[in-house]
Amino acid sequence: MMGFIRDGILRKINAVKHMQTADKDIAAGLYVYAVEEFGKLLLLRDAPSLNGKRKIKYDEGFVNHETKIRKAFDYFRSNNFNVCMILAQGCPGQASDVDDGNWDNMIVDLATDTAARLSIFYADFVYDQDKNPVVESPPDVEPKMLQRASEQLEIVTRGLSI
Repeated sequence: MMGFIRDGILRKINAVKHMQTADKDIAAGLYVYAVEEFGKLLLLRDAPSLNGKRKIKYDEGFVNHETKIRKAFDYFRSNNFNVCMILAQGCPGQASDVDDGNWDNMIVDLATDTAARLSIFYADFVYDQDKNPVVESPPDVEPKMLQRASEQLEIVTRGLSI
């Protein structure tokens, strides 16, 4: 299973590389999907093993988007792969913020911003400051930052011991 997930992450990163010049928002959405799957890979890797089988919390972890993104971001942060978390200037938790000690406070904003990128794949509403419904659109993405992030995620994924 872990090898299958790793291969899937690498296929998504390859798709990001090919898609980023055609449609940066779709490429960023695919990148976020790869990050989420990386979090899933970490959850499986870190799950207790008994006789070659791993016991996981399916609903709270394996299929929970926020849990998987948080797990991936925790790994990136603790292993100095901050470039994997930032796809545009002005992202919550960018550069100097990511380096400070309040990681637990800012990860929610980073994860929210990252999850919002998936909105390229569906139509939905969000509420503005005045609590009026507006059509959700993905956050901006800068192609060079997306390229750096996807290159780094590929290195991290290939180097992860599973």
